[in-house]
Amino acid sequence: MVGTLAVYDYVVQRYLDTDIDEELCAQTRLLETGVIDESAMRDFAHWMETVHGITLSADELRAENFETLERLSSTIVRHGHRQDSRE
Repeated sequence: MVGTLAVYDYVVQRYLDTDIDEELCAQTRLLETGVIDESAMRDFAHWMETVHGITLSADELRAENFETLERLSSTIVRHGHRQDSRE
């Protein structure tokens, strides 16, 4: 299962300058601060699917689920729990 650290690492490597990543925390407002945008949300969903085999539904791709690393990780964890319960 994908955890907060994997999400953090991906966001830092893909979207931040190395000087800024120290300021990023679980509650950083990703959309408001411009760390990610709508295009990055689609990119992130593609990463989740290709690397981790998790397909986020259209409902899960709402902006509020991308507000912070914490919210994004919670969405993924919930998705993973639903996936685990179907197996």
